[in-house]
Amino acid sequence: VPAARRDRVAVVAVACAILSIAALGGDRFFPLLSPDFVASYHPGALSLQRGAGYVLGNGELITHRPPAYSALIAPLVVEDAHASAVRLRWLLALLAAANALLLAGIARRVAPGTPLWLLLPLLVLWPPLLPLVNPGGSEMLHAVLLNAGLLVLLGSAARPAGARALGLVALAGALLGLAALTRVIGLAAAAAAALALLLGWRHWSVGWRAAGAATLVGVVALALLPWALLVQAHTGRLSVSSAGPASMRDGLERFPRFEAGRELADPQSWPEGDRPLVVLREVAQRHPASTTGLLALKLVRPWYATDSGRHDARLLLLNLPWLVLTLLAGARTLAIWSRVPPGVLLLLGVVAACWLSAFLVLSIFRYLAPVFPAAVIALAWHARDLWLQRIQGGPERGVGA
Repeated sequence: VPAARRDRVAVVAVACAILSIAALGGDRFFPLLSPDFVASYHPGALSLQRGAGYVLGNGELITHRPPAYSALIAPLVVEDAHASAVRLRWLLALLAAANALLLAGIARRVAPGTPLWLLLPLLVLWPPLLPLVNPGGSEMLHAVLLNAGLLVLLGSAARPAGARALGLVALAGALLGLAALTRVIGLAAAAAAALALLLGWRHWSVGWRAAGAATLVGVVALALLPWALLVQAHTGRLSVSSAGPASMRDGLERFPRFEAGRELADPQSWPEGDRPLVVLREVAQRHPASTTGLLALKLVRPWYATDSGRHDARLLLLNLPWLVLTLLAGARTLAIWSRVPPGVLLLLGVVAACWLSAFLVLSIFRYLAPVFPAAVIALAWHARDLWLQRIQGGPERGVGA
């Protein structure tokens, strides 16, 4: 069977598999509805459905979580949250299938020599990724918008500099802006994408690269501005979420095994108005070794930790090898920087940015999961490039190389 045909069959099979899993009940991966769904997404969607805006039942604007997911599900929700989650299964199934197709497109561009029949099941059906199809969370919509933006941006890397390429950059910026309106971590991904364009689109002149990065940042900002101004009017801060300091504080209060963690878990450690980084610095001065251990664990946790903590050991076993390989790929990228294609720089940069964001807040795998496939695709390029270097004596090529 020709390789191209095997790849086409694999794409269809994987897309159908994830669609079936989600349609049969992605919400069954969790015994309870997501607190995010109960507190924000469901009431926000009900309010939008009634034409009252993105507000709670008491009329208060929902500023903790951006509105894109609630806007998407608004036509489908009903009063009962559990019944709404069941009604959303098919929507999540379609999003999951679309995400599989987008990942196939990204893999073809970034790691064209790697068989899709081997790579795509890892990108979509890796067991820790299956909870993304849970209708109670916005991660799957975020993944679709993010991967669509990355695929379009990769299309610009395959073109010479010019108006058409900048048009693709602008479209990518719009998609990445919508991703940030779904989950705030999308801001980090957009920043990493702009930096990757500035540094990695080497076949463009410096001027065109600067124009591309400015276009991307400008379009993302325009997409976010109306919502950010609305949040500012209600909170006094120009932001896409009011959760920033509270999320950072929540992420520092889960380490009772460390002396610094026990102190951070004490409510008296957080005087009114104190910023998390200020409190952390003060605690670090008192307990330097304990704080170092806490931060080291917090840095690793986004690759395996769950909100409940029930599945951490299983996820650590499954994902620790990927963490080690990603670190090695990052080191190798720096070592062979001059010939790494733009797509690899883009994907690894987005993974690094989202990893850092998860580290700063509640460091759990759910925040990193949407970009986990990007790490695997970049690893696939490195694996093939290493094989070609050692066996055949020629480097791998990628989009824009």
